[in-house]
Amino acid sequence: MTIIAAVIAPPYVLLVGCAMARSRRQLRMPRRPTAVLSVVLATVLHVDWHFARLLHHRLSLAWSHHWLARAAVFLKVGCLIARRWPVHRWRMAGTVLVVAAVLAQLVEPALEVLLSEGRLGYHSEPARLIASWKARGAGAAGLAVGLRCTRRSLPGRAGETRVRILDRDGA
Repeated sequence: MTIIAAVIAPPYVLLVGCAMARSRRQLRMPRRPTAVLSVVLATVLHVDWHFARLLHHRLSLAWSHHWLARAAVFLKVGCLIARRWPVHRWRMAGTVLVVAAVLAQLVEPALEVLLSEGRLGYHSEPARLIASWKARGAGAAGLAVGLRCTRRSLPGRAGETRVRILDRDGA
């Protein structure tokens, strides 16, 4: 049926159909970068827990300002997303943030208990939840600032893209 329609249809209909298919492809959010950035941010969330927890645990720093490191990394990831995928930046950042939070707060603690104690469950540490919510708020704010303050400028020489961080005046 589509072959017959292609033979009978005028050429401008075929061009419009191809343009629509191309625009649908452009509207899709890139999957592989979303997955990679989710794993990167989940790792940052886990490392942040090591920055925050008390020194009597192995591999801990007891750093009270642990959320600063997370905010800086999330800011950088927000700038990267805004620069590389400007059309999908808010949806992609939201997806990355939710998937990273699920991996870091649900999957990783369950695997930690499974590997260390041989059972499926969670450690009930209120300090972990408090540190996580503190740093998640700072991380989400850093991600939003990175998405909002980075814009794609006009291509420079040889098709390169330059990124500018906006100042207070927006210039």
